[in-house]
Amino acid sequence: MTPPVRLRAHHLICLFGWRGEGYSREFTDNFNAVVSRLSDSALVELVDGADDICAACPKLAPGDCGAGDPGLADPAAIDARVLDCLGLDVGGVYSFGSLVEAVRTRIAPQALSAICRGCAWESHGWCAAGLEHSRTAG
Repeated sequence: MTPPVRLRAHHLICLFGWRGEGYSREFTDNFNAVVSRLSDSALVELVDGADDICAACPKLAPGDCGAGDPGLADPAAIDARVLDCLGLDVGGVYSFGSLVEAVRTRIAPQALSAICRGCAWESHGWCAAGLEHSRTAG
């Protein structure tokens, strides 16, 4: 049996805005590799802290993302806001399709400015646009 993809909650939002740009070539390649594993039936374990996407991030530090870098958002706070909106828990294992549907139906694109507060990528509007497109495309 294939082990579940390990994702922190805010990466469920990032997936809607993913455009193949990232912190480094290694990060981008790894993000693409993780995305390639995410079919609707793929199992995803929601984790607290670094996940499969974070594995190749140059900002990953012992403890968590950026560990005290004042230029970075607090990813744990964003994770908590996403989990709260979705009514999900760290440690839960879900089908990727059910997680996508939960994000599409429970999080409005306009809410991302508050949910993702502090994220450097949020200002690009890519996640909100991707989420809006997924909601209108069905």
